[in-house]
Amino acid sequence: MLLRSITQHVKDQNWFAVSIDFCIVVVGVFIGIQVANWNTGLAEQSRGEKIKSQLVSEFIEIESELARHIRDITSWIEISDQLTEDILSGSIALDTIEFSDRLYSIRWRSNSGESNTITEIISQGDMDILNSPDLVEKLLGFNRFSQRHTENNMGLRRLVSDDRNALYKFSYLAAIPKNVRSEDFSQKIDQIGTAPDIYLSTENISRTLQIDLRWYQESLKRACGILQELNEPCRFGNTEIVK
Repeated sequence: MLLRSITQHVKDQNWFAVSIDFCIVVVGVFIGIQVANWNTGLAEQSRGEKIKSQLVSEFIEIESELARHIRDITSWIEISDQLTEDILSGSIALDTIEFSDRLYSIRWRSNSGESNTITEIISQGDMDILNSPDLVEKLLGFNRFSQRHTENNMGLRRLVSDDRNALYKFSYLAAIPKNVRSEDFSQKIDQIGTAPDIYLSTENISRTLQIDLRWYQESLKRACGILQELNEPCRFGNTEIVK
């Protein structure tokens, strides 16, 4: 309809009317673009808020899990340190159930603080719609740190596993009743039990756990920083758990 009107005005050489028609077209196109941009902006804003909501839920869970791991590792370090001290002072018999129980109570945690939401928004290129450079920086920093922690955690776990396996084997041998051992066999067990390697194994377990603990503490601080950027309170990041 408008095109027909413009054509007729050109034929009639009514340039004033042509100018008005042209302005109507320009204004219409401009309004159409603005409406499209407005709709796109609303859609991006809605998606950004949805992602932020996902991040809040996820990092509340991550923070809680990291705090739980820190409590567990701290407990295992205390057990390991006490066991190391008792072995060094000779106040614990290595062929007792007490030694085995304390040894088996020391565990290891695999890093599980990675964020699926961060991975998703990186792969989809959605970082910009969060509309917060500080939040994006902290999310990317947390993601990089978590990946490094996972790699280091695996390496530290191998170190701990070697020492734990050596202690488990000795604990198993030492638990064999003396009345069914030969004298030579018992002497060899006693030699192993008084060797520095037993002390070094428990000491290395404690040191390795302490290294991993610092990784978890830093992860917890970073998770807390992300929650604060999302206007959520930290539930564990500012407590005595982080030392």
